[in-house]
Amino acid sequence: MKRTADELLRNDDPAWPAVALAIQQAGSNARLLPGAGEQGRRCIEAMQVSSRSTLGALAFHAGGILLDSGWVRILGCGHQECALSLESATSLLGFARLNQPPVGVVVGVDILGGIFAINGGFLQSTPLGQVAYFSPETLEWTGLGVGHTAWVQVMLSEERRDKFYTNVRWSGWREEVAALPANAGLAFYPFLWSLESRPLERTSRTQTPIDQLIRFHLEARP
Repeated sequence: MKRTADELLRNDDPAWPAVALAIQQAGSNARLLPGAGEQGRRCIEAMQVSSRSTLGALAFHAGGILLDSGWVRILGCGHQECALSLESATSLLGFARLNQPPVGVVVGVDILGGIFAINGGFLQSTPLGQVAYFSPETLEWTGLGVGHTAWVQVMLSEERRDKFYTNVRWSGWREEVAALPANAGLAFYPFLWSLESRPLERTSRTQTPIDQLIRFHLEARP
């Protein structure tokens, strides 16, 4: 039976205070986009997750979180500077199911068109509830070995974020990313999965709507 937003928000141990503190401690490279009250209510009800969880807290309280000027976008209930929400991104990948739990929940995207998603059954090789990453370098999903809360903690750490993306950053990336509009990612040519794309400084990089970039990568899978 579907729970209402009021039911999902009614608990004595909400996750938001801890999440908000973690965002604050992440420093200037993490920017919280505020959620709107009614928009947050619709999102948490659509996701059917309690505000006791990190996912529920972000669904209700956050429009999204921009890391490294938008290189990574942790999704929430949606914001004009984030382009996608938990609900719209999950629908974009075809994970939503009528009157059933989704087979996956998209919780983040990056400037490359990479996708972070909680496995709800769409991946056989990754345990249920763990986050997987679809890489534009390999055109494959890879389990990250952590759940959503731990993944948010990893992404909020600049050191661990830099380590995760060490192979796909180029000289001047920060300024280039900061200049992008909110709905855009970067399409590389030669493509990131090709040997010809290295060094990245020699590639052509074109602003592309992030939803189009994601669709292109998914359709390019062998």
